[in-house]
Amino acid sequence: MRKIQKIQRYKLRKGNRIVYFKLQLLCLIKFFVHLTTVMFLIYCSLINDLTDLVRDIIDPSCLRTIEELDIVEPNSITINQDELLINIIFTPTNPEGELASLIGLCILVKLRRSVPTEYSVKIVVKPGSHVDEQEINTKLVDSKRIDDACNRADLMEIINLCITNDQNISTCSTRNGNSKPESCTKCSDPCT
Repeated sequence: MRKIQKIQRYKLRKGNRIVYFKLQLLCLIKFFVHLTTVMFLIYCSLINDLTDLVRDIIDPSCLRTIEELDIVEPNSITINQDELLINIIFTPTNPEGELASLIGLCILVKLRRSVPTEYSVKIVVKPGSHVDEQEINTKLVDSKRIDDACNRADLMEIINLCITNDQNISTCSTRNGNSKPESCTKCSDPCT
């Protein structure tokens, strides 16, 4: 009889431990679900902050902001926390325009100045949105080319004007000897 009572008490204690363990597991799962929700909200807020950072950059081809021209949309920004990488896909205003790499470089410089140095920033052209997509993407991911471009005073002056939203820029009026300015396909205005 005593043996049966010991066995029953043991089972009861063991059952209590299992219930206790399951309740602890449930609390832990709720915590992680809550944590995941909080992380998602922070991620969404961060995407909006990054969009806010670049929205006032001027597109030098038509002197309108990136926001007005829908060059960068919130759904085209991704953040990889594991690799500490911010990836932005942008749509140039003109699918044949020569200033698409300058727009990408402006976005890149603005983000490099604004985000922590642990993060790397990758800017690429939206697939199918520009005839020289491969060439532009190669320029924008090549750190040596980016450093060379950032060391050119004339180019950095244009980039700084675009980043600071200065309406007094005229970069494309005579590019490569062409006297005809480029025009924007999104707003159909010629650049000034």
